[in-house]
Amino acid sequence: GDQFGYSVALDAGVALIGAFGHDAAGDNAGAAYLFDAASGQLLSKLLATDGEPEDYFGLDLDLDDGLALIGAYGDDDQGGIAGAAYRFDASTGQQLSKLQASDGATLDVFGYAVATTGGTSFVGGPGINFVGAPEIEGRVGVFDPPTIGTSYCVAAPNSTGAPARIRAYGSDEAATNLLVLDADGLPPQQFGYFLTGQVPGFVGGPGGSQGNLCLIGQIGRFVAPGQVQSSGASRRIQLQLDLTNLPIGAGQAVAPGETWNFTLWYRDENPGP
Repeated sequence: GDQFGYSVALDAGVALIGAFGHDAAGDNAGAAYLFDAASGQLLSKLLATDGEPEDYFGLDLDLDDGLALIGAYGDDDQGGIAGAAYRFDASTGQQLSKLQASDGATLDVFGYAVATTGGTSFVGGPGINFVGAPEIEGRVGVFDPPTIGTSYCVAAPNSTGAPARIRAYGSDEAATNLLVLDADGLPPQQFGYFLTGQVPGFVGGPGGSQGNLCLIGQIGRFVAPGQVQSSGASRRIQLQLDLTNLPIGAGQAVAPGETWNFTLWYRDENPGP
């Protein structure tokens, strides 16, 4: 009764498969699975963090540019069968955000149809006509890419001719402990790592480099095993943070109400060796 395979999506060699009848969080709470499409290897099992019976998570889904969008039309946060959708990072399997209609109401069935492209998510709700009522409204919610935080510092152009950028995904609530940093626009096959601190600043060309340092005061460096990475062919470096153990002092935790800043240091041949 899992209904595994009722919905499917494929992007960049990854397959996303829905199983809206899965009962990990109760009957028909639903689940979705990410597979390597070439080998068939299971990469991640996706579950809504607040999944409940009859949510039907996974009845419809989509996958694009590393973002998985999964509908759960039975979610009842805004009323019975009001519905919702969830965004996940397809590379880590981490839930990024929950999408709901700004004026959601009972029987909206929001999340019955979903699509995502370029980070923008579209969530459809056919409305109360789905259950046979005479009034037909329906709605489509359009959601911007799931970023949090703001950019406060200008990056210097690198050898690609343009500056790199950092985006942050996840939650801005410290207790949730879900924050992914995503730097793109990097030169290919160069290594780098993220820095953090509580005091924003600007230092141009520190140490004779060509970049800009956007932090002052005490600075922590994410250089533990697995944290120093290559930008590879995709020209991107991503890191999921543990907000209970930042690389400052003995492992400082982020407290509610605090502001933390992040930047990326990376190598570049710009120009020459």
